[in-house]
Amino acid sequence: MDRGRSRRDRARLRGLRLSPRTREPRTARAAAWLLLAASLALAGALLAALEWGLRAAGAGEPDAARGSPLRYQRLELPSLAPALRADGTAVLRPVDPRLGFQELLRAKPERALRVVVFGESAAAGLGFSPNASFASELARLLRGAYPDRAVEVLNLAIAGIASEQVRALVADALRDADPDLLVVSCGHNEFLEVHARR
Repeated sequence: MDRGRSRRDRARLRGLRLSPRTREPRTARAAAWLLLAASLALAGALLAALEWGLRAAGAGEPDAARGSPLRYQRLELPSLAPALRADGTAVLRPVDPRLGFQELLRAKPERALRVVVFGESAAAGLGFSPNASFASELARLLRGAYPDRAVEVLNLAIAGIASEQVRALVADALRDADPDLLVVSCGHNEFLEVHARR
């Protein structure tokens, strides 16, 4: 009999149970769940505090002046440059060759409706002629709706850029173009910037 008892004691020491399992008291299970919940809450609070601290320090904030690590996302600012037509009329024309030939009158006409479109490839009309782009269609619709007003629609959308570059273009156009309406369509290329910075 002593021999059996020592074998049982040895089995218990190795983590084996030879007797039927006894139920843990409810208080022990509740304490384990409470400890788990408290641990998760503490971990969440620590991560939130770390995120807040990094944001307060400006870590990870995009810097439009530095530009994107992707060459095709880099911008030439200012985006509009003064120019003269052959007849001497002062105009503003996009500097970036990806924007094609477009122009706005430098002095905004009386009662003119000036719209500037920003975005990525969908707004730029990638895959279509400039006459079939979103901005061209918008210009046709506005001219039909407001026949008594001069309507100018400038398309500053560039394929492949992300919201960081769109934001820089918007700030630049607000300063130079004096728009009445801004149309922004972006969000499809954010993953390009994220992967390029890794």
